[in-house]
Amino acid sequence: MMIRIRDKDGRSIPYFGLSSDDFNLLADTIQKVLLHKEHALVCITGNKGVGKTTLGKLIRKKGFGPYRPKDIAVIDDDCMSVDTLFFFRRKYVHPCKGVDELQPFLRFCKKKKVRFYVKSNPESRISRADVLLKVHQPDETRRGRLIQRYGAQKGDQVFRQTQSYHDTVRIEVDYELTAQLQ
Repeated sequence: MMIRIRDKDGRSIPYFGLSSDDFNLLADTIQKVLLHKEHALVCITGNKGVGKTTLGKLIRKKGFGPYRPKDIAVIDDDCMSVDTLFFFRRKYVHPCKGVDELQPFLRFCKKKKVRFYVKSNPESRISRADVLLKVHQPDETRRGRLIQRYGAQKGDQVFRQTQSYHDTVRIEVDYELTAQLQ
């Protein structure tokens, strides 16, 4: 599965997200959750520049496994893309003011079987998730993405500041998966 994204210079770049095996494992894990629950909350976490937001965008646009885009809600940090009339979408932004279990977004998720929450430190907003997906990238790839996003000087600075990132997430989860983004 692939989408095209634009870099800071406007060039189109292919983005693949997870391998097909990792997408299948994620779909199977979500199926296990949905046997017992009405919806599944999947938390995507990882360091700055690994591609969490782009993965969320890929999932929202293309779906995966048995899940179509109409079955999926993606909340990235404090922002959710919400369907409006026809094919139009709008952004709904609700800044985090503490652990609210994504309450401000739930009115837009009523018909969504799978809800994704994308954040490096999810414990600032949620206390539990059904599935935790920890994503990572090799340091040089991550550094290149940060430089692409912020420019050479700031990108390198952000890379150095986030090198000590630890992927310990302090929320309760039923299933934990780890994957490298492509």
